[in-house]
Amino acid sequence: MTGNLSEKSNERTVSPCNPSDCRINGYDVLLVTAAIIIFLAIGIFVVSTVIAMTVPDMGRLQGLSLGHMLLIFSVQVTAIFAAVYLVLQLRKGFAWSDLGLRPLTRRQLVAAVLVGVVLVAVMEGVERLLGLSVSGLVAHIVAPQGFSWSGLVGMLLLVGIATPFCEEIFFRGVLYGWMRGRWRPAIAIPASALVFGLSHFYYPLPMMLLVAVLGAVFALAYERSGSLWAPVGIHGAYNSAVVAAIYASLAMNESAA
Repeated sequence: MTGNLSEKSNERTVSPCNPSDCRINGYDVLLVTAAIIIFLAIGIFVVSTVIAMTVPDMGRLQGLSLGHMLLIFSVQVTAIFAAVYLVLQLRKGFAWSDLGLRPLTRRQLVAAVLVGVVLVAVMEGVERLLGLSVSGLVAHIVAPQGFSWSGLVGMLLLVGIATPFCEEIFFRGVLYGWMRGRWRPAIAIPASALVFGLSHFYYPLPMMLLVAVLGAVFALAYERSGSLWAPVGIHGAYNSAVVAAIYASLAMNESAA
């Protein structure tokens, strides 16, 4: 009897979308984007208030603590996740699989992680070839107070796992999913990659273009595998490797000193 009541309750609360409705349209993208902006605005207001009370000079990145940066990344991932969940899952009944989170084989997942690690070396080489120097900026973002185990763990969780997951849900699952429904991959991949690059506006323009190239790699991985876990794996491995390399360098410098 209890089991029957539980099943009836689930039937009332879960409202999966019809196959014809489980498609992302332009209005969905607009709503998700607007929700992200609203949630970010609220989060930025809260974070700015906290920073204003604890940092004498808000104009200097060096004045931000590890706690401040973790709070900023937490606001970003929460805004994206909440927007997608509210607009697509609660409003339209999308399942995670409708957004592209379909199973990968173990071999595909391992390959994705390896590609992400290799991309770090490739991007480092390209940056040096072009004379770009953003390592200092990235280090200030992910390790504002130097090496600490709490910083390493916190940044790996947020920058290495949570941020790639949420960014891939939006940029590849939502944005590319919509563009792919309208255009062929040859157009949808660079278009979504360009938006991804522009979203990293705090980087110099040449670095934004390199980020756009990464976005194209992520979209291509999604297109070829049919699963969002492929770009999540590549993106997560890339970010995690960057964070680990920065903290390893800081640890060695402190040991040498």
